[in-house]
Parts: sequence; structure tokens; C-alpha cells
Amino acid sequence: MDSIAPEFAGDHPGERELDRETAQPPAQRTRRVAGNQYALLDEAEHALIELLADVPVDVDAAQGALIAVREAVANAVQHGCAAHPGTVAVVDLAVESSRLVVRVADAGPGFDPRTVLDPLTPQQRLRPSGRGIFLMHHLMDSVEYAFPPGGGCVLTLRKTVIAARRDGEREERKGSGMDIKKRTADGVVIFDLNGKITIGEGAIQVREAVREALSDGQRRIVLNLAQVSSIDSSGLGELVSSYTTVQNHEGKIILLDLPPKIQDLLTITQLITVFDTYDDEKEAVASFS
Repeated sequence: MDSIAPEFAGDHPGERELDRETAQPPAQRTRRVAGNQYALLDEAEHALIELLADVPVDVDAAQGALIAVREAVANAVQHGCAAHPGTVAVVDLAVESSRLVVRVADAGPGFDPRTVLDPLTPQQRLRPSGRGIFLMHHLMDSVEYAFPPGGGCVLTLRKTVIAARRDGEREERKGSGMDIKKRTADGVVIFDLNGKITIGEGAIQVREAVREALSDGQRRIVLNLAQVSSIDSSGLGELVSSYTTVQNHEGKIILLDLPPKIQDLLTITQLITVFDTYDDEKEAVASFS
């Protein structure tokens, strides 16, 4: 069985127990959010943006951390809180020296990280889920798990994010959700996506748009990603799901104008080999002929 084998936090005994009511990791700056619904993802993202707002950050590193934190919180809500109704996931965010440290604790049953399937294998590549842990490892400097004796899981993410400020650069909070505009060109349906393709609203809107086109008998579809600001593992999964759904309807779906960060994520997950991608809309539309 192919698997990813993350590091365990055995050398960090202080991380094995986390007082979920009062503990705060020692740091220069901290934030804490808690909850058991998917709204916690946006709350954690906003807390992270606020935490980094007044410090000189490396924007690329900070944006990668945002994606990784959302993945970690999504897993805590989906697997930890769902397994123990009435409990909450606690997210502690801190800047310690030049590093961002994020601890996500939940009361779930835990898991063996060594059994997580590798999403890069041909058998797993077209699955709509299973990329979250892989993305966390790629985007963060370290990913560590601890499983306290009393149960639950504590995930610790670390990333160096501090850098010299460039021309007054600052992380800005961007609204969640997705705006989709539909148009046609030479019989090809083009969806202009603007926003985030992330767990919840954004991914769902993409799914509904593609399936509505299929129900209307439209089989030639282009997703224009030029204005997509972020995508997580759920968003990647939705692209894969849309790809297979359109194929099953004897159609074709193309990705247009990938932003560099989206291109990078498709490349590291090897999904770039699955999709036809174009930088020029006319060429994309002509490829259906």
C-alpha cells in the first residue's frame, strides 16, 4: 500500500497535552478560534490574516499557510468533531520569532498517518478526496501529529513566513465564496470563475454550474480560472469530479488561464496531467472542433 508517512511529535512532549480552555502557546502574537462547523475554516483563515497583518510577511509563504490551515481545520471538523458530537476543534495560531505555528486540536479518535494513501499514485489520482495531508506537507515546513493519552489529535504546523516588506505589501482579507458567470463561444460553454474554490460554497457552486450545463445538453465546457484566488483539496477534488462527470456524459472539460499558484498545486498533485489546459481562450475553444 502506498502511503504518506508524516513525522510524529514524539520529541515535543509539551504538545501531547493541550488544555483546550486556557492554554496558549508561548509566542509574541497569538489568536485562538474554536468550533465544530465548517464556518471554523473561514474563522481560522481570518484569524491568521489578522495575526500576520502588521508583520512583514512573505506573501507566497503566507498564502500557502492559509491553504494548509484550512486543510487542517477541515480534517478536524470532518473527522474529529463529527466522530464526537458536542465537542469542538480548537485552533491556536502564533508567530514565534520568524515562524508561524498553528496547532489544531480535536477530540476525535485519531488515525495512523502512515496509512494515508498517496494521492499521486495512478490508482488514487482521480479520487475527488484524499489530498489534504499531502498539501499540508507540501505547503508547510513541518507537519507533526500528537495523540494525547486521553484521546484526540493535536496537529502542529510550522512555516517561516516573515520576510522583508516589499513596497508596503500586506496580506488582505478576501471574501469567501465564488461568483460564476456563464457565456458561450462557438457552441462552447465558458464559465468565468471569480473567488475561491474551497470546501463549502465555492466548490459546490462549481459542481452545480457544471452539472446544470450537462443537464442542458452542453458537453463542451471551459472553466476560466483567471480570477480564482485560492483552491484547496476540496476544490481540486471538485475539478476532478467535474472532469469524470463530464467524461461520463461523453463530453470534455478544459481549464483556461491558470494562475501560477493554481498551476503549482495542479502540478504537485500531478492533476496537470489529467486536464487539458490553455492560456488562450480562442485556442481552447478551437480545440473542441
